[in-house]
Amino acid sequence: MTRIYVILTIFAISMTCLVTALPASGRVHGPQNTQNPPARPRMTTVPTTSSSTTSASQGSNTGGACQDNCPTTPEYNPICGTDGVVYSNPGKLSCARRCGKSVELSHYGPCPSTTTASG
Repeated sequence: MTRIYVILTIFAISMTCLVTALPASGRVHGPQNTQNPPARPRMTTVPTTSSSTTSASQGSNTGGACQDNCPTTPEYNPICGTDGVVYSNPGKLSCARRCGKSVELSHYGPCPSTTTASG
């Protein structure tokens, strides 16, 4: 009985070594980067004339072409700027600042006025 147990144990160890030593089709050798998948190209949005909001570049002479070419996300998370303009998200306000507009975050949510901006 002990002899059969020893033979089965040796056989199991041999098979394990054999299976792990042979490369399997599709197996990736070396460390795998599962934490950081390949980056996707960044999508940019361009305001359209059919939008229900008025572009900040249209409402101001500061940075019009710059704001039109500034990459931002389409996320809708309105914030109120110190200029009384509603920006559709914080990225739009940051873009206006990078383009030379003197504006800060007043508060999250729409401004009390009706002036809005997508840029």
